Amino acid sequence: MNLATWLGSGVEPRVAAQRAGLGVAVLFRVRATCLDGAAAAAHAGSEAALRAEGSP
Repeated sequence: MNLATWLGSGVEPRVAAQRAGLGVAVLFRVRATCLDGAAAAAHAGSEAALRAEGSP
């Protein structure tokens, strides 16, 4: 399994970096594009949760 797959499947970046023998800073610098989709999904999820609570 490669880093993009690990990150895309929800493996925490710290764990993925450790498994790959990298530091987290290197992981973020080299594989930052893999995390773009995760950030968008997290944002959408938090927005949905706020709407469900009735927050503005």
